[in-house]
Amino acid sequence: MNIAFIGFRGTGKTTLARALAKRLKLRFVDTDELIAEKAGKSIPKIFEASGEEKFREIEKMVVKEVSTRDNQCIACGGGVVLFRENIDSLKKNSKIVLLTASAEKIYSRIGRDSNRPALTEKGQFEEVRHLLEQRKKFYEEAADLVFDTGNASVAESVSQVLRALEKEGFA
Repeated sequence: MNIAFIGFRGTGKTTLARALAKRLKLRFVDTDELIAEKAGKSIPKIFEASGEEKFREIEKMVVKEVSTRDNQCIACGGGVVLFRENIDSLKKNSKIVLLTASAEKIYSRIGRDSNRPALTEKGQFEEVRHLLEQRKKFYEEAADLVFDTGNASVAESVSQVLRALEKEGFA
């Protein structure tokens, strides 16, 4: 069984998955890192050279592959929920944990990160608001557990997730 973290950019998926993996002695996996590895280039370069469609194609392959393994904390890319097949793959062998935060908090965390390609023609803050609203339903439908990381420290968030997983008979 795995723990898969979903949510928008900047909600803490990678940070929490890494911390939880260490705490539970599980393997840490970041789907975005695997996508870059498979493509042989960074995510912004994939978007620049081949577009979002190619990125999503590689993402589907990576998610399918990762989902067949066990004992992992998986940090998924923010758009993983856009394709039902990704969620179906993850659900087979994972508890899906949705991390949330307000648009303002997310923007304050990622506003100057050049490693995150633009996904719309909007300004950065408007893009965050727009995509959060657009993806909200997908995130909520996929989630087994939901945590707001907007005002919690990493340690507090890890503790909250651990307690909830214990209640679910996982940790």
